[in-house]
Amino acid sequence: MIYSEINLSNSIIQDLIFNNSERCFESKVKLIKDDGLTNLVFQSSKLRLLGIDPEKKIIEVEFLDEYPKFYKFILNVDGTILRNIFNNSKDLFGEKSSYETLQNLFQRSIILPKNLKYNPTMILNISKNCKIIDRSGEVVDISDLKENNEIVCNIKVKQVKFRESEFRIDYRINCIKIENYVCCVTEYLFSDEEEDYLNSSKEMDIISTDKNQ
Repeated sequence: MIYSEINLSNSIIQDLIFNNSERCFESKVKLIKDDGLTNLVFQSSKLRLLGIDPEKKIIEVEFLDEYPKFYKFILNVDGTILRNIFNNSKDLFGEKSSYETLQNLFQRSIILPKNLKYNPTMILNISKNCKIIDRSGEVVDISDLKENNEIVCNIKVKQVKFRESEFRIDYRINCIKIENYVCCVTEYLFSDEEEDYLNSSKEMDIISTDKNQ
């Protein structure tokens, strides 16, 4: 499903489960549908591949200026899940947490650039059975991915991982499609007038609805 078709207001987080191997707590993320719960999976817009770590099974991607709605969608994923955690904090942690405390502990999905000459980026985990498809439709190996490829990803919001001093959303890529072997970035998401917005630490509140609702 394309990201624009996802109704994030139907997303929920489930009870905490302790992951003994990683020594952290995890809460699965699901979507409510008429026939029950389903995984929160979506197709991204086109992204620029910045880096690959085959051993850690992660990639870094850059948002493209042609697709500002996908950037805003990921902001909304963050805001919606953070709000769900706040609203359910008593059930999750045994006591009600303040929104400010949760904001400070939350590691946002989007990495903002240090200056306006670059676009925001994001780190994504590659799932064990991830398919990588080249332009001809052939399934290829992860070694065939190259920096500056233009790609589209099928992404699953698997869970939220809670550690002692932080928590973050765990995104898993199920499929990577190489759209173009060379990505030509000529514009940037942020204009000069948006520098104050870029440097603001309150961007989550701009996207999210009132935390007290």
